[in-house]
Amino acid sequence: MLLDGRVRGRDGIGRYTNCLAAALTSMSSGRPDLSVFSLAGHSLYDRVGGEKLVADAARRGCALIHLVDYRVPLGIPAVPLIVTVHDLLRLTDRRHCYTDLAFATKFGASGLAELRSTVHALRDQAELPPGSAGQVHTTHEEFLGRMLMLSCARAARIVTPTARVANELQRFTGCTDGVRVLRWGADHLPGSGPSTKWPRRPYLLYVGQARSHKGLPLLLAAYRRSVAPTRRIPIVFVGRDFGAGQSGTSQVRAGLGALAVTVGEVSDARLAGLLGQAMALVHLAEHEGFGFTPLEAMRLGTRVIVRDLPVLRETLGRHARFVRSKGVVQVAEAIDDVVTTPDNTAEQDRRLDWARRYSWSSHAQEIAALYREVSP
Repeated sequence: MLLDGRVRGRDGIGRYTNCLAAALTSMSSGRPDLSVFSLAGHSLYDRVGGEKLVADAARRGCALIHLVDYRVPLGIPAVPLIVTVHDLLRLTDRRHCYTDLAFATKFGASGLAELRSTVHALRDQAELPPGSAGQVHTTHEEFLGRMLMLSCARAARIVTPTARVANELQRFTGCTDGVRVLRWGADHLPGSGPSTKWPRRPYLLYVGQARSHKGLPLLLAAYRRSVAPTRRIPIVFVGRDFGAGQSGTSQVRAGLGALAVTVGEVSDARLAGLLGQAMALVHLAEHEGFGFTPLEAMRLGTRVIVRDLPVLRETLGRHARFVRSKGVVQVAEAIDDVVTTPDNTAEQDRRLDWARRYSWSSHAQEIAALYREVSP
């Protein structure tokens, strides 16, 4: 089996890739013969990467390729494909697709030229998704839409983390065959075992990027309205956008001053400590396919305040504080509650019990079974 390991960073796809590879290779029984494909210097928009992936699978004699993103090679592999679809954010909300100018700024003029060439080739292989109503506004949007349809046509199985994503995929593409909902793990951080008890410290926590759909303006407005500033309880911001000189750092410090503590990217060990000792994680993203961060916090026993999204209702059950999409007052009240009310031991135990359902060993066993089901 060849696992596509081209995305190995700290984002959700990178986390999934790293944790799945580790869990598959550490299985005590039924372990697949797994290789991980990696390639430096190529983006997922570069056709060369897909060509080299297929060539590597042929060279190794692999019986199956598992792509952890729905950008599949344009050439037809000689072996079955399993494709993981994490979410459909950029297709269901086109505001998150790059304009041609933004794409060229990020990937260079040659990158935009390559993207246009790839889209031209895709037009002969895949239609636009029915959910797009035949309309696209940028080259990037057209690329993602046609690539998703090609994935649906080519994949022997499509894996999603939640029923919500599976339903979105069905509505947007019409794809129903071979879709499997397999729950991700959330037990990858140090100290997320059953016996660890973290001491609480007086701070709130935000973990993630400063992208437009992550809800930072709502968080800043609600925090200022809460009792936290008068009690000098800061918000600690973790993530690559909150390092020195980064855009997220400027944004939160302009809004909160010294009560915004920015630490940038951190190791998993430090992240576990920050999550485990926080009064609460505040996670107000407008869209999620799974939601690693709230589950990571719950796995460490920490309270979470999240936006009321169907996917988070599915993954977090009744064990989070859900707030409305534009509810500044409601978010402020939730912050007031965690600041003024000590955590309840019984509720903490219920959060831990719920979060323990999400294990990488269980996910690896389900994936390995899928490999056996699909392999010739």
